[in-house]
Amino acid sequence: MSFALLHQIIQIVMGWENSHLYQFELGEHAFLETPMHTGDEDAELLIDSFLAEQSPLTYIYDFGDHWHHQLILEASPTNTIAVPQCLDGQNACPPEDSGGNRLFQQLLQARKKNPDKADPQWQQWIGDNWQPQAFNLDAVNEELHAFWLWYHAENVSPAGDNHDEY
Repeated sequence: MSFALLHQIIQIVMGWENSHLYQFELGEHAFLETPMHTGDEDAELLIDSFLAEQSPLTYIYDFGDHWHHQLILEASPTNTIAVPQCLDGQNACPPEDSGGNRLFQQLLQARKKNPDKADPQWQQWIGDNWQPQAFNLDAVNEELHAFWLWYHAENVSPAGDNHDEY
């Protein structure tokens, strides 16, 4: 699997729109020196040879909001995985362009005070229907399945591709 393909899978699982730059880092060192974007040669590198069990891989998305994710390979797969699958999850992801962790925490506090209606300050990002506790495992896996079918049918490079096309 390439870094670009892993990026697309993370975007689906998080419910994001793939509208920002991203980067992967391995351990204490930046794996890629520049943000990855369409046409970036490093995006097509296969991650398999870089990962060791229990070694953290950092995924950074949106250099304005600066979302950091630690990915850990718990065990090497013993056979080929037919379709990526999300095994578990909880809560809604931070909305796209929500200002990073500090502002996201403020959003969560505002929703605790008024769980039925979005504060006008947050209305533009989340509308009235965003629920912090929302997570639908079946919906995530359906979207992963649809993406995987599209990806293999089209035989495309995931680098820079927006998964909204499938």
